[in-house]
This record gives sequence, structure tokens and C-alpha cells, in this order.
Amino acid sequence: MPWRVKNPANPIEQIQCSLVQPLTIYFEPIVQTELKALMGEYPDQEWCGYLVGKTVKEGILVEELSIPPHESVSSVHALAEPFHQPPNTVGFIHSHHKMGVEN
Repeated sequence: MPWRVKNPANPIEQIQCSLVQPLTIYFEPIVQTELKALMGEYPDQEWCGYLVGKTVKEGILVEELSIPPHESVSSVHALAEPFHQPPNTVGFIHSHHKMGVEN
């Protein structure tokens, strides 16, 4: 996935790292359901979790969402307790409920 940066001459410029090929990430339907449920259940609280899965020929397959115990949470941060990363972790995810994103 290319990085997106703001450039005054070109509002969105895509930069591709020459060392990393574009990556496709697939989510099992249950993981998509769990993510939507978390967003609905905690609309004003940050949370974080591990994406568990495997590398496949086409990219990465996320098979499970693992939410670790949180040391602290608020509307603007989430801090997982250390040493709860499951085997076969392929990524990390966290919410940004009311913080917005910049394209």
C-alpha cells in the first residue's frame, strides 16, 4: 500500500517504497463482524488489538482478532498490557473514533 502525503502542488501524492511491494490484506468475515461490533460497542473509547493470521500467496489473511487486556483506555488513547501478543500475529489495529483521518 503506498504512503499518502500532502503536497501543496498536488493535494495527495502517492509514494511507493521501492523495497516493499503493494500488499493485499484479506479479512475473514468473522473478523469484519467483530471489528464492526467493537466500533458500535465502544463509540467513544479507544481500543487496540492484534490481527492473527498467515501470509498467503496473494497477501495476508487475517483469521482472528485478539483483543489484549488494556492497561489504560480513554477517548483518545489505548494502551495494551505487555506480553499478550498471540502467536501468528500479522498486524496491529487500533481505533480512531473521533480523531478523524487525513487523506
